[in-house]
Amino acid sequence: MRPLFSTTALLLAFCLFPAAAAELLRHQPAEPEYFPPRNEAIPVPAFRHNGGPLTVALDYLPALRHTWLLLDGNLLLIRDASGNEVLKLDLIRRGRFRLKYGKATQISLPLLDEIDRFPLRLVLDGGGARLEMEQRMWAQLPGPALPPGEYSITLARPENGIPGAFGRYRELTVSDTASPPARQPDYPERSAQFARLAEADRRLLADPAYDLNPAVAPAAFDRDNAGRAAIRIALDSLWKRLHIGQTANFDAYLADLEVEAARLAAPHVPAPAIPLTRDRSAGFLTPGDRDFHFGVIGWELGNYAPELALLGCDLVSDSVWPAQLITPEGGFNEEHYRSRTLPSLRRLAHYGIAVDMLVAPYTPPFLLQKHPEWSGSYAEKRLAGHGFLSASIIHPDYRALCRAYLGHLIPRLDRERNVAAICLDNEPGYEDYTPAMQARFRDFLRERYSGIGELNRSWGSAYPDYDAIALTRREALDREKKNRFYDWFLFTSGVGTAHLRFLHDDVKRHTQLPTHVKVLPWEFGHTWVKRDSKERKETELADGIDRFAIAGFTDLLGTDSYADKYSAEGEYAANTMYQSLYYDLVSGYDRRKALFDSEWHIAAIDARTPPEYIEMVMQQNVMHGLRAGTVWVMNPCVDAFDISGDVPLLIRYMQTAATIRKFAGAYRALAERPRPVALLYSPKSRRLFDDRAVHPLQRLHEASLFTGLGIRLLDERQLLAGDLDGIRAIISVDCLAPEAGTAEALRNFRRNGGTFARIGEFGGGPVPGELRYETTADQKQLQKILLDVAGRAGVSPAIRVGKSDGSPVPGVEFHSVRQQSGSELLYVTNYSTKPQELTLHGVRRFRNLHTGETGGSRLTLPVLGTLLAAVER
Repeated sequence: MRPLFSTTALLLAFCLFPAAAAELLRHQPAEPEYFPPRNEAIPVPAFRHNGGPLTVALDYLPALRHTWLLLDGNLLLIRDASGNEVLKLDLIRRGRFRLKYGKATQISLPLLDEIDRFPLRLVLDGGGARLEMEQRMWAQLPGPALPPGEYSITLARPENGIPGAFGRYRELTVSDTASPPARQPDYPERSAQFARLAEADRRLLADPAYDLNPAVAPAAFDRDNAGRAAIRIALDSLWKRLHIGQTANFDAYLADLEVEAARLAAPHVPAPAIPLTRDRSAGFLTPGDRDFHFGVIGWELGNYAPELALLGCDLVSDSVWPAQLITPEGGFNEEHYRSRTLPSLRRLAHYGIAVDMLVAPYTPPFLLQKHPEWSGSYAEKRLAGHGFLSASIIHPDYRALCRAYLGHLIPRLDRERNVAAICLDNEPGYEDYTPAMQARFRDFLRERYSGIGELNRSWGSAYPDYDAIALTRREALDREKKNRFYDWFLFTSGVGTAHLRFLHDDVKRHTQLPTHVKVLPWEFGHTWVKRDSKERKETELADGIDRFAIAGFTDLLGTDSYADKYSAEGEYAANTMYQSLYYDLVSGYDRRKALFDSEWHIAAIDARTPPEYIEMVMQQNVMHGLRAGTVWVMNPCVDAFDISGDVPLLIRYMQTAATIRKFAGAYRALAERPRPVALLYSPKSRRLFDDRAVHPLQRLHEASLFTGLGIRLLDERQLLAGDLDGIRAIISVDCLAPEAGTAEALRNFRRNGGTFARIGEFGGGPVPGELRYETTADQKQLQKILLDVAGRAGVSPAIRVGKSDGSPVPGVEFHSVRQQSGSELLYVTNYSTKPQELTLHGVRRFRNLHTGETGGSRLTLPVLGTLLAAVER
C-alpha cells in the first residue's frame, strides 16, 4: 500500500507546523476508570482555540487488550461554544475507529492486534482532521481549519443508551500544534487477498446503509438489514483470518460477501419482515415459555450485539473460568469481571439478548501447582482428570474452589437481568484413580456384593479381600472384563452425578436461574467409527456421566451434539439420524423440561456447508425435541466451525430461526406429537456388549424415521419406574443384558394391555403374549416389523409419505399431528441425496405454512428440502 503523502509534502508540513507548541489544556479525570455500571460522560474543562493547527491527545487504556472483543462506544466529542458537534471519535465494530469531522465520516480498518494502550492523537489543520496512533494514521478526513473560539470536550459520551467506550481515560491534552502526517498502518498481510478485502471494506463501510446502530432490538427480522449485519461481521472475520494466516476458503467467503452486497445494492423488492417475539415474562424455557430460542456461542459476545440484534438473535452462550476470577487466596478478581464479563452482559442486555453462562469450574493454575497428579499423561503419573477438567472432583481442595468460585460469581450473575441460564460444566468427564477414589470404590463394592467371594465369581478374579482392590486405568477400562467394567461404570456415574448435583445445589443457593450441563452426545458412542481408533476409544470410557440421572435434577436438558456432516454422495445428505436418536432419548427423559443444545454443531463451516443444510437440520432438531440452540461458534477463526465469515450461512441460520419462532405453535405441536411406540434402550447392554447392542437399536430407530410413527426411546430405568405415559407398544431389539426387573416390568405392561415385541435376543426371558421377530439389518424388513407392531397396538400412522405404493423412501422423514382444534399438521424433509417425487397418502390437500402455496396429494422435494403444512384429510 502506497503512503498517502510524498517526502516533499511531509517536509513542507513539518516546516509549516513546527513542534514548539502552547498547551491549551491538560486534564486528568478525577475518576479515570469507566466501567459498568458507570453510564455518564466524563466532563473536561473548556479551552480556547486561537486559530491555526490543533492537536488533541488522549491517553486511553481499553477495557480489553484483545481489540476484536472491544465494545462500541464514544471516546471523544468536541463541541463549539454553541453546542454544535465539531468532531467525534468512536470505537466501533471490534476494534475500529469511526472519525466524524463536519459532515464527513470515515471508518478505519480494524486494529486486529492485542493492545494495552491507545496513545491517540487527533490533528486538525488546514487540510482537515486525522487520527493517529503510534506514528500511524488510522483515519483522515478533509475539511476546513477549526476557527478560533471556545470549545468543550466530552469523553465517553453515552448515546442511545449505549455507554462510552469502556476503559481508563488517563489524560487529555490540547495544544496549538500539528505534526507531519503519519504513515498508514503496516499490515504484514499485504497481498492480493489483503488488497481485495481492504477495497471491499472501505467501499462498503463508507455506505451509510451499513452504519446500522439500532437504539433497541428490532421487532422483526428484516432480510436486508440482516444481510448488512452479516457483511459487517464477515468483514472483521476475514480480517482476522488474514491476520492469523487461516485463509482456507477466504476467496469463497469474500466472493459470497460480494454477492450479498451486490444484491443489496441492486433494485429489489424487500422480503417480508418476520415478526420476532421478545416476551420474557414467563422465564427462559419454563413451562410457560412457548417460544424457541436460537443464537451463537462465543466469548464476550457483546462486541457483536448490534449485528446479532439485527439478525434476530435472542440468545448467546458465553463462559467464565476460575482462572479468570479466583485468586489463590480465594478472593474474587473484580477487575476482570467488571472490565470483561460485565460490559458484555450489559451490552447484550441493551439489545434484548439473553445469555446462557457456562461457569465450568476448571482447575486454575495455582491449584494445579499444588496437585501435579491431576495433569499430564496417564502413562506417567497422572491420577485424575478427563477432557477439559484436571482435578479429582472429590478432593477437598477442589470442592473448596468450587464453593468459593460459585459463591462469588453466581450472586453477581443473578443481578443481571439478561442472564437466562447457568451451565454447570462443559463436556464433562470424571476419571479418577486416586487413593481416595479407590477407597470409595471399595465401599461401593462392599454394598454391591455380599462378600469378596461373590465379587471374585462375578469378575473372574481372586482377591483375598476388598482392601486388595485398586484398579489401574488400564484395568478399569478393560471391556473384556465385562462385569468389572460395568461396576466401575456404575460407580463413576454415581460419583459424577453427585458432583454435578453438588454444583447444581451450590448454584441454587444464590439464584433461581435454570441449570443445565453441556454433556457430549456419546450415550451410544461412536459406533460408526472403527473400534481401534483414538476417537472411538475416548467415547467408550466410563466417564462418570449419567444423562438420565442428570435430567432428574437440572432444570433444563443440556447437551452438546453434532449433525454437521453434509454429503452430496451416498444414501444420505446428512448425518442427522445419529443426533435424532440421541435427542429422542434425552428429550424423553423428562418431556416437561426443555432440551437446550448450548454447543450446537450443525454446520462444518470450512467444509462449505450449503445454507439449505443448516435450515433442514434446525427443523429436524426441533422435530426431535430441541427448544433452544447456540451454534458453535462465533469468534473469528477459533476453528473450522466459525460461522462469522460465512455470510449466506449466517443469514440462513438466523432467517430459519426467525421462521421457526414465527410458526412456534406448529413446530411445538409436531415436536410434542404423541409417541405411542417406544424402542427399549438398555444402558447395561450397551456397556457390556457395545456394538452388538447398539447397532441394532440404531438401525431400528433409523428405519422408524421414514415410517411416520410416533417413536420415543425408552430407557429401561424409565420402564422400571413406570414412566410409560402414552406408550402403547414397546419394542426390544437384541437387548442382551437387561437390568433385573426389566422382564417383570414388561410382563406388567403386557398384563395392562400393552404390546411388547422383541426382535432378536432378549436376555430377560420370555414375556407372555410377546411378538417375536428375527434379527435383521434390512431397513425394509425393520419398517415392516415397526408398522406391524403399530398396527397390532392400534397406533398406525394416519398419514403416510412415500412412494405411490405407500412404501417408505429412505431419507424422507415425516411427522404428523392432529391438534386439539381438529386441524392437522404435517412436516416432511428430504435428506436423501436426490430429489424425491412423493405421494401424501391420507392427504387430500395441503397448504405450505411458510409460503402459503397449496397442493394436493403429490409433493416434489429437492435435496434438503422441507415442508411444514396444514393438511386436509
